[in-house]
Amino acid sequence: MSSGTEPSESEIFAASDPFIESTEPFVGVDMFSAGRPTPTFGQPPVVAQDAVSCVMVQPSLPIFLDGELAGPQHRAVEAHLAACPSCSRAHNFQARLRGVVASKALEQPPADLRSRIEQALRLEQS
Repeated sequence: MSSGTEPSESEIFAASDPFIESTEPFVGVDMFSAGRPTPTFGQPPVVAQDAVSCVMVQPSLPIFLDGELAGPQHRAVEAHLAACPSCSRAHNFQARLRGVVASKALEQPPADLRSRIEQALRLEQS
């Protein structure tokens, strides 16, 4: 744990995510790069001493956009997004994508659909 009384941002994420084994600098590898490190969204990841890294933030973006991150994690992601152009672009892309998907959503089903399905199932079972 860091020398302060509160855990560092990286400790908050590591303690809450069993899949994070290390906070060492990381560069994403995609399936097209033949194992060569590639920048994420056009920029190398930001990794500072005792700070949240891109590898911690990017998987958390959907949860962040849902408003489901706890206070310390939410603040850590906000701080990282303010400092990291790459993750900020990824966040903006995901937010825009959600908006487009929501705007193209199909019409709502009829209000009585559930009762009609239940009635059809009852008739089928009898």
